[in-house]
Amino acid sequence: MRTSFLILLLGGFALTGCGGNARSPAPEAARHDEPEAGASPDRSVEVDRNAPSTLVRVFYGTNRAATTSTDPGDFYSSARGPLQFGVCDVSIPRVHQTGELEAPSIWKLEFRENPKKHVMLVSVEPTDGSRFLSELQSTISRSEDQEAFIFVHGYNVTFEDAARRTAQIAYDLKFRGAPILFSWPAQGDLVDYTIDENTAAWAESQATEFLEAVALSCGAKRIHLIAHSMGNRIVARALERMVRQPSFGAVPEYNQVVLTAPDIDAEIFKRDIAPRIVQAAERVVIYASSNDRALVASNKFHGFSRLGQAGRHLTLFPEIPKIEVIDASAVDTSLFGLRHSYYASSDLVLTDLGRVLRGLPPKERNLTADRSGQAWTLLKSAVAGNPAIRH
Repeated sequence: MRTSFLILLLGGFALTGCGGNARSPAPEAARHDEPEAGASPDRSVEVDRNAPSTLVRVFYGTNRAATTSTDPGDFYSSARGPLQFGVCDVSIPRVHQTGELEAPSIWKLEFRENPKKHVMLVSVEPTDGSRFLSELQSTISRSEDQEAFIFVHGYNVTFEDAARRTAQIAYDLKFRGAPILFSWPAQGDLVDYTIDENTAAWAESQATEFLEAVALSCGAKRIHLIAHSMGNRIVARALERMVRQPSFGAVPEYNQVVLTAPDIDAEIFKRDIAPRIVQAAERVVIYASSNDRALVASNKFHGFSRLGQAGRHLTLFPEIPKIEVIDASAVDTSLFGLRHSYYASSDLVLTDLGRVLRGLPPKERNLTADRSGQAWTLLKSAVAGNPAIRH
């Protein structure tokens, strides 16, 4: 009865603002060199190392307004819109390096995307909620592990880059299930931080509808939730809403809720949010770093510590055993420590993330106990002897 109601709910969301476009194909320039699909719609990620590239199918929900463009990269804007659904295909080149999000570089005299070299969003296909759910259920049921993860991006991210990042995570983890993206209308510009803050708060209600309905109706044996940066505010508030007032009579049961580099007030999270959201998760894992310059700037801007900061700002939860705090300060965060996306660009963190999604406890992931056992330290030795990332 509950599943039928959820299908009706998702099916009730009309596709609006799409300008009449039923599908956004790959750009004409790429058609003659279209990536050889190493994945079928039923498997989402199946790596063929002999093909020049592999297609990763990403399911998505978004409350970005659609444009009238048929270019996949411009299909959705940074303006606010209704909740919409669809699938998109992302091409991963055979030369892809784990953790990289390869794109054209002027330093390499690259001025156009090439599927043999770059991670590319090649198609976007919006659909109604009923078809979205049907295809999602089919993909999950036919996949080896019958599971899914939902990724919610942070600020300064376009729909295109969010889709590319979701596919890259699934590909690098060799995820045997369905990758799902929820994309909110971040502006995609570093200077628009306060605009994105307001928009993230605006997106909470629709994000809650999407996350709750998908978790309860997709049919996955295990479903995980991964958030980054400002996206953690959306996820945290959504989980809090689900627990406080579930829309469908039951609180969703996420397996692993992973909060990476969370740009959220640490004290508010610990006092008001953490005690509630653990009721919707088997485990909540928080990745923090003392070298994340973006969160240092956010701390100065807001005047209070961020949940994703480590060192003297590290937030501990001794009274909530379900919350696992990981200090990833040892991770190479690139030039001057500016890389805020270490969760998906570091072999070390990706390896640990894969083990987290498998449900392994810290002691089985070669982590070092810290702060009298209240936190865990991620060291370079954690991947020694097992460099392959396999989920």
